[in-house]
Amino acid sequence: MVVAGFVLASLVTLVAGVFLEQTGNELADDLGMNGVVFGATILAAVTALPEVSSGLQAVRLGSVELAMSDIYGGNAVQLTFFLLADILAGAPVLATASSESLWLGGLGAVVTGIFAYGLLVRLDRKQFGLGRDSLVVLVIYIIGVLLLTEVPG
Repeated sequence: MVVAGFVLASLVTLVAGVFLEQTGNELADDLGMNGVVFGATILAAVTALPEVSSGLQAVRLGSVELAMSDIYGGNAVQLTFFLLADILAGAPVLATASSESLWLGGLGAVVTGIFAYGLLVRLDRKQFGLGRDSLVVLVIYIIGVLLLTEVPG
Protein backbone atom coordinates (compact mmCIF):
# COMPACT_ATOMS: atom_id res chain seq x y z
CA MET A 1 0.00 0.00 0.00
CA VAL A 2 2.83 2.38 0.87
CA VAL A 3 4.68 1.61 -2.38
CA ALA A 4 1.50 2.19 -4.41
CA GLY A 5 0.98 5.54 -2.68
CA PHE A 6 4.59 6.49 -3.38
CA VAL A 7 4.31 5.55 -7.06
CA LEU A 8 1.04 7.46 -7.42
CA ALA A 9 2.48 10.56 -5.74
CA SER A 10 5.55 10.32 -8.01
CA LEU A 11 3.38 10.19 -11.11
CA VAL A 12 1.34 13.18 -9.95
CA THR A 13 4.59 15.08 -9.35
CA LEU A 14 5.81 14.15 -12.84
CA VAL A 15 2.63 15.36 -14.53
CA ALA A 16 2.58 18.52 -12.41
CA GLY A 17 6.19 19.17 -13.46
CA VAL A 18 5.19 19.23 -17.12
CA PHE A 19 2.42 21.74 -16.42
CA LEU A 20 4.78 23.76 -14.23
CA GLU A 21 7.29 24.03 -17.08
CA GLN A 22 4.60 25.15 -19.53
CA THR A 23 3.09 27.74 -17.21
CA GLY A 24 6.60 28.87 -16.20
CA ASN A 25 7.38 29.69 -19.83
CA GLU A 26 4.17 31.68 -20.13
CA LEU A 27 4.80 33.50 -16.84
CA ALA A 28 8.35 34.42 -17.86
CA ASP A 29 7.02 35.78 -21.17
CA ASP A 30 4.22 37.71 -19.44
CA LEU A 31 6.69 39.23 -16.96
CA GLY A 32 9.13 40.08 -19.76
CA MET A 33 11.73 38.08 -17.89
CA ASN A 34 14.61 36.13 -19.39
CA GLY A 35 13.53 32.47 -19.36
CA VAL A 36 16.87 31.30 -18.00
CA VAL A 37 16.77 33.79 -15.10
CA PHE A 38 13.15 32.80 -14.38
CA GLY A 39 14.17 29.14 -14.38
CA ALA A 40 17.19 29.72 -12.14
CA THR A 41 15.18 31.65 -9.55
CA ILE A 42 11.39 31.33 -9.42
CA LEU A 43 11.02 27.96 -11.14
CA ALA A 44 13.95 26.51 -9.18
CA ALA A 45 12.40 27.66 -5.89
CA VAL A 46 8.99 26.21 -6.77
CA THR A 47 10.37 22.85 -7.89
CA ALA A 48 12.50 22.64 -4.73
CA LEU A 49 9.44 22.83 -2.46
CA PRO A 50 9.02 19.02 -2.18
CA GLU A 51 12.69 18.70 -1.16
CA VAL A 52 12.31 21.54 1.32
CA SER A 53 9.22 19.90 2.81
CA SER A 54 10.75 16.44 3.13
CA GLY A 55 14.07 17.92 4.32
CA LEU A 56 12.43 19.94 7.08
CA GLN A 57 10.43 16.93 8.22
CA ALA A 58 13.56 14.75 8.20
CA VAL A 59 15.41 17.29 10.37
CA ARG A 60 12.45 17.48 12.77
CA LEU A 61 12.57 13.69 13.07
CA GLY A 62 16.28 13.93 13.85
CA SER A 63 17.34 12.30 10.58
CA VAL A 64 19.71 14.91 9.18
CA GLU A 65 21.36 12.29 6.97
CA LEU A 66 18.01 11.70 5.23
CA ALA A 67 17.73 15.41 4.46
CA MET A 68 21.32 15.54 3.17
CA SER A 69 20.88 12.46 0.99
CA ASP A 70 17.63 13.92 -0.38
CA ILE A 71 19.40 17.09 -1.47
CA TYR A 72 22.64 15.59 -2.78
CA GLY A 73 21.03 12.42 -4.13
CA GLY A 74 18.37 14.36 -6.02
CA ASN A 75 20.97 16.55 -7.66
CA ALA A 76 23.16 13.55 -8.54
CA VAL A 77 20.23 11.71 -10.13
CA GLN A 78 19.31 14.78 -12.18
CA LEU A 79 22.75 14.70 -13.80
CA THR A 80 21.96 11.23 -15.14
CA PHE A 81 19.14 12.79 -17.17
CA PHE A 82 21.80 13.93 -19.63
CA LEU A 83 22.14 10.26 -20.61
CA LEU A 84 18.39 10.06 -21.22
CA ALA A 85 18.48 13.33 -23.18
CA ASP A 86 21.36 12.00 -25.30
CA ILE A 87 19.42 8.81 -26.04
CA LEU A 88 16.23 10.68 -26.93
CA ALA A 89 18.05 13.25 -29.08
CA GLY A 90 20.30 10.67 -30.72
CA ALA A 91 23.28 12.97 -30.16
CA PRO A 92 25.14 14.56 -27.23
CA VAL A 93 23.03 17.44 -25.88
CA LEU A 94 25.73 19.17 -23.83
CA ALA A 95 27.47 20.22 -27.04
CA THR A 96 24.40 22.27 -27.92
CA ALA A 97 23.98 23.86 -24.47
CA SER A 98 23.56 27.63 -24.39
CA SER A 99 26.11 29.81 -22.65
CA GLU A 100 23.49 30.57 -19.98
CA SER A 101 23.00 26.86 -19.31
CA LEU A 102 26.75 26.34 -19.07
CA TRP A 103 26.98 29.31 -16.68
CA LEU A 104 24.29 27.82 -14.45
CA GLY A 105 25.95 24.41 -14.59
CA GLY A 106 29.23 25.97 -13.50
CA LEU A 107 27.47 27.91 -10.74
CA GLY A 108 25.87 24.68 -9.54
CA ALA A 109 29.26 22.95 -9.49
CA VAL A 110 30.81 25.81 -7.50
CA VAL A 111 28.09 25.89 -4.82
CA THR A 112 28.11 22.08 -4.57
CA GLY A 113 31.89 22.23 -4.09
CA ILE A 114 31.50 24.81 -1.33
CA PHE A 115 28.95 22.65 0.48
CA ALA A 116 31.17 19.57 0.05
CA TYR A 117 34.02 21.55 1.62
CA GLY A 118 31.68 22.54 4.45
CA LEU A 119 30.81 18.88 5.04
CA LEU A 120 34.47 17.90 5.18
CA VAL A 121 35.67 20.78 7.39
CA ARG A 122 32.54 20.97 9.55
CA LEU A 123 32.74 24.54 10.74
CA ASP A 124 30.49 24.81 13.79
CA ARG A 125 30.56 28.58 14.03
CA LYS A 126 27.43 30.27 12.70
CA GLN A 127 26.68 33.78 11.62
CA PHE A 128 23.11 35.06 11.22
CA GLY A 129 21.91 31.56 12.09
CA LEU A 130 23.70 30.01 9.11
CA GLY A 131 26.96 28.18 8.67
CA ARG A 132 29.72 30.04 6.88
CA ASP A 133 29.45 27.74 3.87
CA SER A 134 25.74 28.53 3.56
CA LEU A 135 26.40 32.26 3.69
CA VAL A 136 29.10 31.99 1.02
CA VAL A 137 26.80 29.90 -1.19
CA LEU A 138 23.97 32.39 -0.78
CA VAL A 139 26.18 35.31 -1.80
CA ILE A 140 27.74 33.43 -4.74
CA TYR A 141 24.33 32.25 -5.96
CA ILE A 142 22.87 35.77 -5.88
CA ILE A 143 25.90 37.19 -7.68
CA GLY A 144 25.85 34.31 -10.17
CA VAL A 145 22.18 34.88 -11.05
CA LEU A 146 22.72 38.64 -11.34
CA LEU A 147 25.68 38.05 -13.64
CA LEU A 148 23.60 35.56 -15.65
CA THR A 149 21.93 38.47 -17.40
CA GLU A 150 25.38 39.57 -18.61
CA VAL A 151 26.37 36.21 -20.09
CA PRO A 152 26.50 36.53 -23.88
CA GLY A 153 23.73 34.42 -25.43
